[in-house]
Amino acid sequence: MELHTFTLRNNLRPRALALFETLLAYCGTGLEEPELIREDERQAVRFRARPGADVAQIRRLMESAAERARREVEAPTKVVFEVQGAQGAPPDRHAEVIGRECVAIEEGLYIFGPAFTRLMRALDQVCLGLARRLGAQEYTVPAYTTWEVLEASNYVRLFPQHLTFGHVLEHDLDAVERFATARSREEQQSMTRPSPLVMLPAACLHCYTLKRDQRIDDPLLMTVVGHCSRYEARRMTYPGRLWNFHLREIVYLGSLPGAAAFRRQIVDELSALAGQIGLPCRLESATDPFFTSARAGLAFYQHASDLKYELVGALPGGDRSLAIASLNYHQQHFSQSFNLRDGAGELLHTACLGFGLERWAYWLLSHLGDDERDWPEILRDGQAPAV
Repeated sequence: MELHTFTLRNNLRPRALALFETLLAYCGTGLEEPELIREDERQAVRFRARPGADVAQIRRLMESAAERARREVEAPTKVVFEVQGAQGAPPDRHAEVIGRECVAIEEGLYIFGPAFTRLMRALDQVCLGLARRLGAQEYTVPAYTTWEVLEASNYVRLFPQHLTFGHVLEHDLDAVERFATARSREEQQSMTRPSPLVMLPAACLHCYTLKRDQRIDDPLLMTVVGHCSRYEARRMTYPGRLWNFHLREIVYLGSLPGAAAFRRQIVDELSALAGQIGLPCRLESATDPFFTSARAGLAFYQHASDLKYELVGALPGGDRSLAIASLNYHQQHFSQSFNLRDGAGELLHTACLGFGLERWAYWLLSHLGDDERDWPEILRDGQAPAV
C-alpha cells in the first residue's frame, strides 16, 4: 500500500491533538495505519490507503477532523482525587497472563479466562454492595433497546458512531428456506431487513424507559448490569476498548439537592474503594465522545457545568491510562425525554454511576496478574464489604 502524508494547516494544542487522533478512526474505511508525526515542526499524519481507496476523500475527512479539533476548548482538567498507589507490574510483566486470559475472536470481541472472570464477578459484587447500601433496587434488562428510545434520549444525534444495528429475516417460510440454502454470505445478507431494535449502548436507558410518564414522589435509586455495545471503529485494538461489554450502573432519580448529594456520596465511595485497591488512579473531569460537528458547544457546556467525572486508572508503565468508571449528572435531560416528574409535576433530576466491569478487570490484571494472593482483600473474598 502506498504511503501518504497529510499535514495540518495549523498545529493543534494538546487537548485538540488528542481529539484529532481519536477522530482519525472515522476518516474513511480505506484508511490504514494512521500515525501522528512531525514534519518540519508541523503536525502531520502518515498513513496508508487500501487499494482503490479514495485518498482525496480521506484527506477531506482528516481536514474535517482537524477543524473540529481546532474548536476544542483547552480547559484545565479538574482532579477530584488521586491515588498514587503502587505502580504494580512493569509494562510487560503480565503480558503472558493477559494473552492467556484475553483471547480476541474478532475486532473488539474477546473471550475472557477464569481469572479475568473472577475479577469481573468480584468487582460487580463490590458495586452491587454499594448500590444496596444506597438503597437501590436491582433490575434485569435486555441487551437491546428500541429506535424510539434512542431518539427520545437524543442518543442518535449525540453518539451515532457507537450504534450497532441488527437485521432479521422476513416472517416467511420461503425466505427461511432460501436463506438456509443460499450459496454465499452476500446472498444471505441480501435477504434480511433492518431490525426494529438496536443493541443497547448504555444500561441506564432502560431505567428511564421503565419509569416513563410516571410521577415519582420520593427519590428513586435503581441498579442494573447492561450487556452494552458501542462500536468504536479502529480504536478497538486491545481488551481495554471493547465492542461488547458489561456495564454496572447505579441510577438516581429525584431532586436537584438529592442528585448533588448522590454525587458527593459516590465521590467518597470511589475514593475509599480506590484507596483499598491501592493502584494509581484519579477521578477527573471529562466530556463525552461527541464526534459530530456540534461537539465544541456540547463538550464546552458539559465541562463548564461540571457534569461528568471519570475514574481513570494508569496502566503499567505509566504512559497509558484507561477510564474504568464514570459519574454523570444529567440535569433534567432524561426527565424531559421520558417525562419523569415528581408529585408536584416538576421534572426530576437524574445522575448515574457506571462501572465498566471488563475495563476494571483488565486494569487490575495488568498490574496484579492472575494470582489471587496478590489481589486486594476486597476482591479476593468475592464479598462486598462497606467501602
